[in-house]
Amino acid sequence: MTIHKTKVGRMLNSIKLIFPLPVQKSIDFAAKMIVNFYRSEGFMAVNSLSFSFLLSFIPFALAIASISYWLPISTKIINSSVNYVFIHFLPQTGGVLYKQFKVFLHHTTHLPSFGFIFLIITAYNLIMSVETHLNKMLHILRPRKFIFSLALYTLFIILGALIVYAEVYLRIFLLSVSYLTNFEQYVIIGLNFILSSALFCCIYYFVPGQHARYSSVLITGMAASILFSLSKAAFVFYATHFFQSYDLIYGSLVIIPLFLLWLYIAVLNLLFCAQIMYVRDFQKFYLPQNQSE
Repeated sequence: MTIHKTKVGRMLNSIKLIFPLPVQKSIDFAAKMIVNFYRSEGFMAVNSLSFSFLLSFIPFALAIASISYWLPISTKIINSSVNYVFIHFLPQTGGVLYKQFKVFLHHTTHLPSFGFIFLIITAYNLIMSVETHLNKMLHILRPRKFIFSLALYTLFIILGALIVYAEVYLRIFLLSVSYLTNFEQYVIIGLNFILSSALFCCIYYFVPGQHARYSSVLITGMAASILFSLSKAAFVFYATHFFQSYDLIYGSLVIIPLFLLWLYIAVLNLLFCAQIMYVRDFQKFYLPQNQSE
């Protein structure tokens, strides 16, 4: 088996030499990302984290939205922000889920204190699950102190919410300015990219057990945002053109397989792009056993 891997490695190296040096370095970087994702049981982690999102996403969103209504923020901004998050981050299913979410949100006003505390615990538990899987991808073996993690989770939630509210406020302001109408589409695309990049950067900086360099976090966040946009476009194209047979089978329940499929794609994007930080910052602290011999 080792001889076979050596032959394959030599063959790949000989093919790689055909390309210019910058391309060779890019190939090496991508190969390290893929190898570490495979060695870290990346697809098993994607399955596990997708299930966590499936159970905790709605309680997480309810907790954030409920707390936001206590803050000195316009109700219009909050409602527009929640709607925007569902539509932007949950293509093809966000509209239907948002309608149900508004019903759930109305019911939270009648929740007892214990029920609301349960929503908060669920929200933090989801972030803790993301940290566990990112630590596994980055081979971070020493967890942070629990209190310190809670403080960073809180900071992440606050910054994430403020980024979304600021972006939605800018969208409302820019769309109300008549002379920007011709550039409206490009402005919205730019704001979407900035929002996604900022949120991914917050995740990659605050959630893992150890901080990466700012440059690595920025590169990883932008790469994740680009890949997220490409994945969303491909998913929308697939759901529009090739999901009609599922619509005939499931009827109104077709949103369920669509939602599950998109959750898997989004989590795969989150964990795979984390390999950029691993190769740039964490690889030197981790040497696989089969490479150290």
